[in-house]
Amino acid sequence: MKSSSARYLVVIAFALALSGCAGEFDRAWRAAERRPAGDALAGRWDGTWRSEKHKSAGGRLRGVMIPLGKNAYRAEFKANWLVFTSAYSVDFRTERRRGELHFQGEHDLGRLYGGVYTFIGRATPDRFLASYDSSYDRGTFKMSRPDIKPGSAGTSPR
Repeated sequence: MKSSSARYLVVIAFALALSGCAGEFDRAWRAAERRPAGDALAGRWDGTWRSEKHKSAGGRLRGVMIPLGKNAYRAEFKANWLVFTSAYSVDFRTERRRGELHFQGEHDLGRLYGGVYTFIGRATPDRFLASYDSSYDRGTFKMSRPDIKPGSAGTSPR
């Protein structure tokens, strides 16, 4: 195994093992059982994350989008990789464009874990697509509603 791959595995394993925010995520997930009417982004999402830099990295990703006010949300994410789980929060600024809700935000995981991760994405009532980037990794999030099938009728983006 190349030393950069070994270092990556050790850093990710350590970061995921130390993550202590899973309880917050679980509370948010339970509280979001019912999707708020008239809000395309709020509520539960379920899908996958995939690293573009480290091809073997990826796994299940769940999220809960919580409205904070006009054009602002807090995302509670829970990501799985191998046997590890990590949970963290990201605040997003949003803007409606062409029938989609576009969002962006950032989260600082600390220098050891890649520093500041930036997130840019878009959502419809049944589809959540985003990319992330940091000094250590970059990749994608793809999620849909766990309670509705992609393409089914929903509300329009806020």
